[in-house]
Amino acid sequence: MTQITGFVSAVERPGAPGVHSADNFTLVVPDLKIAEQFYRSFGLNVREEGNGLGLYTHGHSHRRVQVSEGPAKKTNHISFGAFEGDIAPIRARLQGHGVKQIDAPQGFEPNGFWFRDPEGVLIEVRVADKASPNETSRVSNLSTAPGAWGAPTGKRFVAWTIADCMVFENNIYREWIVRDTMGMILQLGLDGDSIARAMAESHVGEKVEEIGTSERALGQTPPHELCDTSIASSEMEADIIRALHAIWNRRMFGGVRKLYSERATVTIPCNRKLFGPGQIVGHMIAIMAMMPDAEFTCDHIATVSASIEGGLKVAVRWSLRGHHKGYGRLGNPSGKPLYMLGMTHMHIVDGKIVEEFMLYDELGLKAQTYLPR
Repeated sequence: MTQITGFVSAVERPGAPGVHSADNFTLVVPDLKIAEQFYRSFGLNVREEGNGLGLYTHGHSHRRVQVSEGPAKKTNHISFGAFEGDIAPIRARLQGHGVKQIDAPQGFEPNGFWFRDPEGVLIEVRVADKASPNETSRVSNLSTAPGAWGAPTGKRFVAWTIADCMVFENNIYREWIVRDTMGMILQLGLDGDSIARAMAESHVGEKVEEIGTSERALGQTPPHELCDTSIASSEMEADIIRALHAIWNRRMFGGVRKLYSERATVTIPCNRKLFGPGQIVGHMIAIMAMMPDAEFTCDHIATVSASIEGGLKVAVRWSLRGHHKGYGRLGNPSGKPLYMLGMTHMHIVDGKIVEEFMLYDELGLKAQTYLPR
């Protein structure tokens, strides 16, 4: 699943030396005035510095590129930043691979080391502050063209999307995508209810099939005490599936305190934040109030080690099936069948979730309440 690695800590990592940032690129161009015009048009913050130019991104103080004038275009050198304690191990590793190190060019401080890559480009590894991002970035867009939601609003919005991909020989052959559509709608100042109605009306005349039927609706049978854990690749993953089954299907909300840290934070659609088990339980109960017969299924689970932050990162693709029989964010009960596809990314430390991103499409759910039967 995407976004599973998340936050990258700006601390040294004993036993795992490596560069932390692509600190600076130095380019040579034949004409600085043409270069300045080009980079300004591209959207960069261009500053005159000495006999050359410094290229920055707006709102950030770190210089990414230095541009100087010369007879022909070329990459003069690339500088990578590393923590002070990592310089010696990196140097030794390159020496062990037969990489010849050279003296620093005139005018540069000797606070690292220099060599040439296989294509002859000059490379510097030096002690520098960390300039790479500390967290996963969300894509920011500007509404400037007509689309499915009508005329452009000119407002900026952030798109939050999580995908679960199946890959074979480096090619994605199947993918599930969940997007915070309602969050985008609200940021644009649009009416989510009207758009949901329009989405449903576009299906008038089509036969809408129920996507499965909750076993709870079949003779009011109770949920299974045990759940299928065959998709788990470890006992830890099996434990998570069992815990989610107990909470969502058996309505044993007391299990939330066993699964989540007391200081856990959860981000849900529309960039809402939940803090601690109490608010997390409240959110779950609110969903169940709208879908009292909802049945939870864990469809896929994957785990990677959070080697920098500590603990584990777990991604879960899940689904809820039920009927809109209760009040809540979806409005008055419609009785319509609902299918909720969700993605959750968990950061687990010492056996408990300390941070979680839980995403599902509220606009899609709202549209389902208006679908013809």
